[in-house]
Amino acid sequence: DQTGESVFIIDMDLRYLAANQQALDLLGYKKEELIGLPVSAVMLLEGETDTGTVLHNDFNMAERILKRKDGSTLPVEISASVVYNENSEAAYIQSIARDISERKRSEMALMRYSRILSAINAATARLLRSSNIETMIPDVLASLGEAIDVSCCAIFEIDTFSPQPAVNVQYQWEKKNSPPIEIQATVLPLIPSILNISGSEFFNAKDPSHGPSFIILPIQGTLDFRGFLGLFDATNIIGWSSSERDAAEMAAGLIGSALQRTR
Repeated sequence: DQTGESVFIIDMDLRYLAANQQALDLLGYKKEELIGLPVSAVMLLEGETDTGTVLHNDFNMAERILKRKDGSTLPVEISASVVYNENSEAAYIQSIARDISERKRSEMALMRYSRILSAINAATARLLRSSNIETMIPDVLASLGEAIDVSCCAIFEIDTFSPQPAVNVQYQWEKKNSPPIEIQATVLPLIPSILNISGSEFFNAKDPSHGPSFIILPIQGTLDFRGFLGLFDATNIIGWSSSERDAAEMAAGLIGSALQRTR
């Protein structure tokens, strides 16, 4: 109980015998609720329920998924070893679990960042080879949207010279079978805030049912209009790391350079 680790004691029939407070807090169980439960009720073993699977055979660290009491899942790194009695018989298994959620999130962010950079590199090559840049921009938006995994990518202008500000969509890509997004209706109420941004700005709906989550980035290099790149998602809240934001800003810069070249 004095250690900072989550410690489980498991019998040789793969049922929990004991757990310290850190382990109980990790899973959201009370002691009397966890004791006696089979390991398979907590640890996702992909169909394998033998002792060797729990011990991962060579006693080295193994990554597993634990299921909390509320049904949510948690990635952990587990080490396990057999404790023997005075007759050299296997008495129980001691298992130590470490939460690796943050590490997994960092790994996923790095993978997504790599996908975005790859899409940007491919788009750059296509734009440089194209004699008609405007015909290639929809393909660039498609590559970017698929890499970032959003519902919609669009390039739009904000017209501030009319009596009423207007949002004019120039290019748009939508993911197949994704709910449609009304870009004008989504962006219009936020025009004053969007016109004031100098870098990138996140507008994340806390509840996607109240409207899409989206990020707006100004397109640099365009001299005679207020151009923006919008990334929209109808079902998930967009929340990016700084590296992913940098990649999206690179894409906006690439598109801005291409549009400036066309103009």
